[in-house]
Amino acid sequence: MAAPEISFQGLVPAFAQIRKILSDRGPDLAVSGLLGGALGLAAAEVILARRGPVLVLVSDGGAAKRLADDLRLLLAETGHAQRILLYPPLDVAPFESISPHPSIIATRMAALAQLLSPRTRAVVIAPVGALLKRVIPKKKLAGSLLSLSVGEEADRDLMILALEESGFHRAALVEDVGEYAVRGGVVDFWSALSSDPLRVEMFDDEIRSIRTFSPARQTTRKHVDHALIFACREVITDEESAQRLAERIKPLADSQNVERRVRDRLVEEVGRRVHAPGIEFLLPLFYESLSTIPDLGNARRHGRAGSV
Repeated sequence: MAAPEISFQGLVPAFAQIRKILSDRGPDLAVSGLLGGALGLAAAEVILARRGPVLVLVSDGGAAKRLADDLRLLLAETGHAQRILLYPPLDVAPFESISPHPSIIATRMAALAQLLSPRTRAVVIAPVGALLKRVIPKKKLAGSLLSLSVGEEADRDLMILALEESGFHRAALVEDVGEYAVRGGVVDFWSALSSDPLRVEMFDDEIRSIRTFSPARQTTRKHVDHALIFACREVITDEESAQRLAERIKPLADSQNVERRVRDRLVEEVGRRVHAPGIEFLLPLFYESLSTIPDLGNARRHGRAGSV
């Protein structure tokens, strides 16, 4: 059965039709005539009508950012603006010997983390091209989430291992997303899930305090009760995935005439939890299978936009 067609030549009647179809949990609908800010208005109707996750596909990164800005403005007084998340495309071509910009990776990983929440209401806006690249398997990604709470027991060394496997880089001082530092019983790290870096202070095996701090001054901003460690790179290099890469990389490297020393250096670095530049594009070598963005949040399709 064909999806009902709605024309936006009359905006008010069209929005009334959208609300009715969504409230009746009707079929997918095709929306045409979405010019200028009409796309944001139509998307806002879907977001307000649905309690679960929503995936909005647009043509490119610029369109995604414009729509996100429109939706945050339109939903500012509804309490739904914080649901809006961008999933931008990578800013480097596949198999270049450089990794995407850390801010882009952080934005993408923050979106993935929200989609993993069992009761997520995330609204992810993504260019079609960004969704073509599969991601870390859902089970593996969910397993990288490590919850920390004040007063609970925690093993400092296991915390450091979790940070390294999740792609955090050790530094003297934490000044950027994806870095961590250790000084005795104090572990600093900056996750993509937090606007500020976090400082976890331990006494023996107990977490005594968790607080955010200024990356410039390294001084405390506020105390919090909980923190999450989550993957900050698009590859999780635990022992299992590192071993799988080591087994698969040799025949691939030989078929592409890659020098043995280059291949062996990559295997050695991954074994030490070092994320080599461009490692994101070797993702299929680390896992038996990969996930898609809809797999993570089971986002339901609510329609298609005719003019994006």
